[in-house]
Amino acid sequence: MKLSRYVEHFRNVMASVMENMLVLMTVIKISMLRIKYRSLSQFLIETKTDYTADNYKNDKEKLIFF
Repeated sequence: MKLSRYVEHFRNVMASVMENMLVLMTVIKISMLRIKYRSLSQFLIETKTDYTADNYKNDKEKLIFF
């Protein structure tokens, strides 16, 4: 839809812009994840030991963490 032809229909223009923004944001986020997946996976591997319940002594510590 050509936005310049339908400027008088503001609701349609805004709907189109919002839809395009959503698609653009999704593509950008997926691209960022694809670019940074190595560093993210390394971070998750290094912090995996922090997420075991055996590291915490009592229920209060577990509740604070989780």
